[in-house]
Amino acid sequence: MKLTWQELIDSNRNHIYLIGYGSLLNYRTHHNKHTDLTPVLAHGFERIYNIAYTPKMIKERLDKFQSYADFSFEDFNLIPNRLNYENNSGALNIIHNNHRKFNGLMFKIYRDEFQSYADRENLYHLEKIEYDFLNPQTGEILNKEKVEAFVVVGMEEHFDIKPPYYLYEKACRNGAYEIGTEFGKIYDKTTFYNGNYVYKYILKQFFPINSLVNVSNIINTIGKFPGEKDILIKYSYKNARVKGYYDSNVELLFDDGNTVFFDMGDLSLI
Repeated sequence: MKLTWQELIDSNRNHIYLIGYGSLLNYRTHHNKHTDLTPVLAHGFERIYNIAYTPKMIKERLDKFQSYADFSFEDFNLIPNRLNYENNSGALNIIHNNHRKFNGLMFKIYRDEFQSYADRENLYHLEKIEYDFLNPQTGEILNKEKVEAFVVVGMEEHFDIKPPYYLYEKACRNGAYEIGTEFGKIYDKTTFYNGNYVYKYILKQFFPINSLVNVSNIINTIGKFPGEKDILIKYSYKNARVKGYYDSNVELLFDDGNTVFFDMGDLSLI
């Protein structure tokens, strides 16, 4: 079942349940309007970056996404030029794929919100979707009574495969991990850009293979998730060369021949 936003507005529906899978995973984007945010696992679609924001849309939303991503002005100095938003304008979409699933947040929007969501999601239409309720801490499927739910699906005329708009992706991923650690991991394993996991793409833009990195800079970026600091602290102020990746683990090679593995998946900047 498909609906345009205008068809929804013209209908006699008082509300619908919507499943958000991108920036709507971040509670800050709801502005405290929705308290019934329910984690779900949706079926029959693949979450990918194949919608592109226009420069005008990015300019209008830059401050918002900076806030949603919990990103300070000083943090901009640490973003590689490879992730400059002028060249990376991709936004998330879902496409039909019976072999894929993705996690999302279900919530109720009322008639007086229909127009504001139509304006916000103007590159998308609505489609009905199948889902299961999900425990965000364990990933367990929950047996609960379901209601009819919809998702936004990008319109083909807006398809354009561009690298992820970085602050947008950070807001999405931060939101997923704030819902629950397992929920965040599911997001990482069900979110794709150009056939690859998005988090790995972002990771490699920060730390390209064979590039030199300063360990103190890495330590400084491990903000809200400091678990790896103990591993790196003895190498403070030393440079290392990025040798390889294993999932979200990075292997660093030092001049003395020692290597260190540490999990970059929780870096506050990534």
